Amino acid sequence: MQHALLIVDDLKGRRLATQLNIRFTGTIGILISARQQNVIDYSLRPYFELIKSTDFRIDPLLLKRILLDFKD
Repeated sequence: MQHALLIVDDLKGRRLATQLNIRFTGTIGILISARQQNVIDYSLRPYFELIKSTDFRIDPLLLKRILLDFKD
């Protein structure tokens, strides 16, 4: 199971994964990975706009940095 990757956004789940030495990523990590691998070959901005319309929280500075990194 060394190649397994848990997808979790919940802080408690991330902490438990860390304690159990389970690799994990979250929604943001999935979007970034998809963009880096050209699965998404255009702007991430529409995805983040959808995310912002939910109760999902993302640090505004982190979002700005991600969009700048991808020139979105």
